[in-house]
Amino acid sequence: MTFLVRLPIDLYPADALDGLAAHEGFDLGTARAAAWAAQLAYEDEADKRAAIARRWGVDLVAFDPPTRAALPMPHTRGVVLRRGGTTLLAFSGTDPLVLADWLTDFMVMLDDDGLHRGFVGALAAAWTDIAATLAGHAATDRLLITGHSLGGALAVLAAQRAVIEHMLVPEVYTFGMPRVGNEAFARDYDAVLGRRTFRLVHGEDLVPTVPPSVLGFHHVGCCLACARHTRFDARLLKPPPCDDPLFVPGLQSALREGVRRMLSLSLDPLIRSDLKGQASRLLPPALGDHLPDRYWQALAPEPEPTPQAAPAAG
Repeated sequence: MTFLVRLPIDLYPADALDGLAAHEGFDLGTARAAAWAAQLAYEDEADKRAAIARRWGVDLVAFDPPTRAALPMPHTRGVVLRRGGTTLLAFSGTDPLVLADWLTDFMVMLDDDGLHRGFVGALAAAWTDIAATLAGHAATDRLLITGHSLGGALAVLAAQRAVIEHMLVPEVYTFGMPRVGNEAFARDYDAVLGRRTFRLVHGEDLVPTVPPSVLGFHHVGCCLACARHTRFDARLLKPPPCDDPLFVPGLQSALREGVRRMLSLSLDPLIRSDLKGQASRLLPPALGDHLPDRYWQALAPEPEPTPQAAPAAG
């Protein structure tokens, strides 16, 4: 991983996983825990991952299968977090400076199973390690699979294989996920996992609009969207089938917001004070809204209300 997707260790909150709900079904606290697990999946420094895992009170295993080829091949990373009776399997997303990730994203042909060829290949590159984790998962324990961007697409495919090959029925939380397969795949997937899969979309994020439906792709699961720089509201969760957001309306909306912001000479709110966080305020909404920090900020706990001072006695 490169500096573009790493996060300074001091920005990982100690309570990131504390809202993880004990029950199944969509929950904002669980979504926040999943978003932070997805962020941790981007990290590639063992000591840093271990320090964050200690801060969170979890057992951690990282998977980073080697690439054994001269040409750029899928390079899939992730982490497995265990806390109590819950296992969180998190995939890293696209690193903008890794060519193999871009090749994976743009391999948009559908295979014979109606799946994005690039995403299928990326999951296959790490499946031996993942299958070993799933084989050791107790049927009575809870399994959550998550990822941001490309990592969300891998989470969906991993969930499907967990059902078929291991008879496990996980919950899936994704953030800024692109479409994974065709309408037939989406229909079959939703029949088993549709109401256990939650796609979160922040603001004008363009990635969830691609690959376009006109190419035969279709989204899976429930969809929850929020306006840029606001908080997700669980009451707005849309059940499957749901193909939001669509490419053309999404692109038009992102362009309008980009022009509006340019004309107003405004910057996005400061979410993180490091250099990358400050520079990201200049990004157009279609790109800036895709960053992981926009998602965990939109899932941050509501601030405690400030106590009102008692009026002075007259």
